[in-house]
Amino acid sequence: MGPCAVPGPFAMGDLVSRRAAGWLGVALVVGGRAAAAQSYAVTLTLANPTVARDDDFGLALAASGHDVLVGVPLDDTAEPRCTNHTTPTEVDP
Repeated sequence: MGPCAVPGPFAMGDLVSRRAAGWLGVALVVGGRAAAAQSYAVTLTLANPTVARDDDFGLALAASGHDVLVGVPLDDTAEPRCTNHTTPTEVDP
């Protein structure tokens, strides 16, 4: 991640996170305060609860307050088959 000037915590997807099973992706919650010249750091890593290679976990993210919604457009593990599965996760940055 390069230079950043965003106040408060934010969420970002890392689609090319490398794990032993392949390119799995993660969603990251990053905290810090730009006004205090403080470095940003990953405060929480959200991993795919139904790990599968190339399902694009973290391709789309939405964050509001303490809620982060992670998009997994190619997830095919849900029954009945679901092609746009999202998992609500509450975070406390």
